[in-house]
Amino acid sequence: MQKILIPENAGIFAIAAEIFRDYAKKLTGFEPEVITQDDGVSDLFVFGNDAEHNFVWELMLRNKIGSLGIRMESDDYAIKSFTFDSRKVLLLAGARKRSLLYAIYDYFEQCGCSYFWDCDILPEKQLPALPMDSFDCKEAPRFDYRGLRYFAHRGLHRFQAEHWDLEDWKREFDWVLKKRMNLVMLRIGMDDLFHKAFPDIVPEDDWKNPHNDTASRSYADRTNFWSAEVRSRLRKDLLQYAFERDLIHPEDTGTMSHWYSMTPKEFLAEVKPDFMPQASQGYANPSGLVWDIRQDKYLDQYFKLTEAHIEHYGGSEPKMFHTIGLAERLCYADRTDNHNLKLYTYRRIVRKLRSKYPHVPLLFASWDFICNWRPEEVQALAAELEPDNTLILDYTSESIDEINNFTNWGIMGKIPWIFGIFHAFEPNTAMCGNYDILLRRIRTAKQDNMCKGFVLWPESSHTDTLMLEYLAANAWDPAEKNADIKQFVETFCTKRYPVKEQYDVLAPLWRDAIPLIASVGWRQNFTMASRGCFFSDYIFNPLKHAMCDLNLQMVENHLHVTRQLNAVIASAAPLLRALAAIPYDSLPEYAKRDYIDLARMAASRISVFASGALVLQIEAWRSGAEKPEHILHYMDLLESMMLHEADLLGVREEYSLHAALERMKQSHPVNPDFEPVLKGNAENAYCRSFVYELFIGCYIPEFRIYRNWIAEKFAANDRNRIDMPKNGFPGEKQNKDTFYATPLKEYAPDIALLTAKLPETLLALAEDGDRLLADSDRYNGGIAPFFF
Repeated sequence: MQKILIPENAGIFAIAAEIFRDYAKKLTGFEPEVITQDDGVSDLFVFGNDAEHNFVWELMLRNKIGSLGIRMESDDYAIKSFTFDSRKVLLLAGARKRSLLYAIYDYFEQCGCSYFWDCDILPEKQLPALPMDSFDCKEAPRFDYRGLRYFAHRGLHRFQAEHWDLEDWKREFDWVLKKRMNLVMLRIGMDDLFHKAFPDIVPEDDWKNPHNDTASRSYADRTNFWSAEVRSRLRKDLLQYAFERDLIHPEDTGTMSHWYSMTPKEFLAEVKPDFMPQASQGYANPSGLVWDIRQDKYLDQYFKLTEAHIEHYGGSEPKMFHTIGLAERLCYADRTDNHNLKLYTYRRIVRKLRSKYPHVPLLFASWDFICNWRPEEVQALAAELEPDNTLILDYTSESIDEINNFTNWGIMGKIPWIFGIFHAFEPNTAMCGNYDILLRRIRTAKQDNMCKGFVLWPESSHTDTLMLEYLAANAWDPAEKNADIKQFVETFCTKRYPVKEQYDVLAPLWRDAIPLIASVGWRQNFTMASRGCFFSDYIFNPLKHAMCDLNLQMVENHLHVTRQLNAVIASAAPLLRALAAIPYDSLPEYAKRDYIDLARMAASRISVFASGALVLQIEAWRSGAEKPEHILHYMDLLESMMLHEADLLGVREEYSLHAALERMKQSHPVNPDFEPVLKGNAENAYCRSFVYELFIGCYIPEFRIYRNWIAEKFAANDRNRIDMPKNGFPGEKQNKDTFYATPLKEYAPDIALLTAKLPETLLALAEDGDRLLADSDRYNGGIAPFFF
């Protein structure tokens, strides 16, 4: 008889026993009994190290086991088999609470389980009993901090953590532990924090009387969808769940004003705070300005927000703090003055924090360094930091920028820092990644003893299953087999598709897709030698940044994009055809998700390439090198692509805004006036992404508006620079008003119908791709000579 022996049936041991019994039942049909005293006869799964479990200490005294070899209070763990009094014993010991859970999840992984954000994949056949022999492993991570950030945007349930209820968060944190991560950062809005910190000034939020007068149809419209009471309880419960499992959550401190944490109007009216100087226009309304922390009273009030979060949501004692400084703001037009004020702000924040928490680590987020600082300016800050209790939280580890990144900041070998993959802005939910750059920089980071962490900080969650697995593997062990994506994809497919028939069909597609996936990545570049950051797929905004306002910078951007994709774009249509040949309905749910993710990635690459090519064709017409009829035909092909791409998304409800709204209602009562807010949170120019209703209501109608407008320019032979009309495009406002006036349910996809026609849709997308590339071939002998 197999039993679980724990020192006490409480706390982490009770949690561990529950997890173990759950997986034991899934794998064998049997749940081992949990005991706190050895019964002298049973085979035992023993949880705990010698410092917390007397039974383990007794085994050491009797020379049954030696030192476990795990560092105290680290994330190390050990799994060891041995015999005791003719009984089998399997010891699972962690150096701290969470690493005990790592040991348990690792054990079941060695029994054939695989863990992904969307599911566990278990062995096909039940085991007769849990194995107990031949285990002797000791694990230790390369990086101390390993984790994820969850951001404040709203739109679709899969991608936006703002939508998740408590059960979603529990599944997420369980998966974080299964992947041996330890750090989770919530950037999902302030909820009722101002009310908690200043109850005499700021009332509890009310759906009908929100605290902030923010622009509608914007990501900054923070009108609640669930009540403040629900949101507050949710935050408390999800963080409690995390803390019980020993996860780290950084506490925000310092100048916390941002678009998702605006100052309530009641606070502004009562306190009338002075503000820090600001020369830039972003967050320039009073709710978004930073209070003047040069005055102690305003710095103290910011710190009240930090203390309120610790008191109401933070567990016992904070394990880490985080500050954004004066991110995304230019304080003075004079660079020296601006830099000095930013340094001064950091000094003020640190001094305030250290007056109460002298030793807790503080993360300095590097977002502002990327956007506004030069390497020598970051070096100046790094020279002032105390390495015992501060870390630089990097965002540059995958950027193409070879100048403004961690290698030139004066931190390597001097200041603790965390290797950070930014990966994606809010719209970038198709698989992507600068994997060649990551391989090179991982090799550098793992050699630096001051590199203490490995994290992923996207603005959307669950966008890219491959990248999430890559993160987890390299955060624990940045070996070449994990860092080299061509090697890692083999491990990924082996775990994701344990059934041979699925592996044989899908693994080759993943191998072939890697160059296409890696063709798009974050392109933040200090030198601006290549423009833009792959902000989004161009077809999401045909009337905004992509195809209009064609100044030199935008033309160069499109030129760079098409050049980057030119080497791999021919593989997109064959991938779509290969997927069309696979019976979608025969796949398990997680493989269906991968199927559509691969398809939308391939379709997206074609549409991005074609959109860039279209811009260059229009520029060629302006100089007399292109015919209008060819361009209009090309636009018709691109519109066909968009129509079929919408049909692709309509196969799964995770791309439906209407489904996201209905799912919110299943968790808690929803603000009856929230639907237009949700539309604005998803439709605004910054956040547009793969949303079925937006294709139908916005992207495709707007592209038609743009085509008609271009056709009029052709008819008038107007070869002036293509600038956006000052008062908008003809019909633009009417179309947008129609979208907001029309209930989402009228745009919602017919999933059954679109699933039935999925093979047809994929073949049509492939045909669209072939025709777009072939149509480009007619110009001046081919794609490469014409564009490059």
